[in-house]
Amino acid sequence: MDQDLDSVPGGSEKDDYFGETLTTIDWNKDGFTDLVVGTPSDDIGTDTNAGTVDILYGSAGGPGGGALKATHFEQGTGTGAIAASTAEAGGRMGQSLAAAVNDAGRPYLLIGSPGEAIGTLAGAGTAFHVYGNTSLTMSQEKPGVPGDPETGDNFGLALTADTNYIAIASPTRRSAPRRRRALSSSSTPTPTPTPTPTPSTPTAVRPRRPVSAGTAPPSPVTPRRATSSATRWPSRRSGRRAPRPRPNRSLVTMVTMVAPVNRARRLGSADRRRS
Repeated sequence: MDQDLDSVPGGSEKDDYFGETLTTIDWNKDGFTDLVVGTPSDDIGTDTNAGTVDILYGSAGGPGGGALKATHFEQGTGTGAIAASTAEAGGRMGQSLAAAVNDAGRPYLLIGSPGEAIGTLAGAGTAFHVYGNTSLTMSQEKPGVPGDPETGDNFGLALTADTNYIAIASPTRRSAPRRRRALSSSSTPTPTPTPTPTPSTPTAVRPRRPVSAGTAPPSPVTPRRATSSATRWPSRRSGRRAPRPRPNRSLVTMVTMVAPVNRARRLGSADRRRS
């Protein structure tokens, strides 16, 4: 199947990529499966890669064998939002497709156009919800759709649908950077000056006594380090509590978890000894 068939709208062109996306549904509810074909690189006039979509109706003799051959979707033609929109270069309508039947039994089609511009936002992306003989536009500028359109979001690059829900992706949307709170001059903490230790006076060393024969030499005397009051830990007298070492919580948790196991092992050993 290609665009040169009489039952397929359009004509084959270089780099059209006819059939890049596909889905199926019984669009006209005649009991035969219909094939939905996306051609996202199809050119419309001078707009390259504008994209088109076709529904090729099935029949007892296969697609295109019945009286109803195909339905063609192209921006600027047809009805609804698709007719009200304008084809543009790089829009890539038909880049993604999804089809389903809602809870009322009515078939509907989703067509992604991720390269569509919204105002001056190039590549923001849109999607078309096609049902019956009309369609509507879905984008991040519409009420009920989360987020805001941004350049390069590619809204509609991927989508899916079922009886009750539809899902549309913006895979190239950038997350907003986390804002850091600026500290004012009043809230900036003042660095605490490091106390300068007072030079200490070395302790005098007692002279050694003469060693007589048969007497072990005395052990050397280690001078005591003089500590000034400025370098000591704060005490209760200064109005500040001295810091206490924090317990190892991981060790406490591990012991708490292992203790019952060890006890069970001891009890089991004791029972075996009794028996």
